[in-house]
Amino acid sequence: MLKMKQKSSAKHISSFFIEIILVVFFFSIACAILVQIFGKAYTSNNQADKINSAITKGQNLSEVFSSKGDVKGTFSTVFGDTKSIEETTNAYTATFNKKWESADKDIFYSVIITPATEKTDSGIIKSAKIEIYNKSELLFSTTSSKYLSGEAGLHE
Repeated sequence: MLKMKQKSSAKHISSFFIEIILVVFFFSIACAILVQIFGKAYTSNNQADKINSAITKGQNLSEVFSSKGDVKGTFSTVFGDTKSIEETTNAYTATFNKKWESADKDIFYSVIITPATEKTDSGIIKSAKIEIYNKSELLFSTTSSKYLSGEAGLHE
């Protein structure tokens, strides 16, 4: 009789350990899946933050250019500090860090404004293509214009 009790309790203990192993296996798989989900959510959130920031700055640049019509004035109004602006023959490029502070090192954002002037019979149309990059990835692009009547165009 004593042997019977020992065998049945041994069976209960081994089945208990098998259950525990299965439960631990299930939870480890669930944890691995959750870590991947949270990792992707974190990456998506960072990407969305970069894009939202670029859109806000791009819209501000577009609005200011539409009112001023001047690229350097637009940069100084939106960013304040214009020491990182590099002017080439057909574009203005400014570089910034993650906090949108003017930067020559640790560049996170690049803003390129390509101005164009078109003379018409009734005046001048100043336009600018505004592009914002994160390293080499285009985050935002738009075109903004300012119309100057014939009289205003003569005074420039």
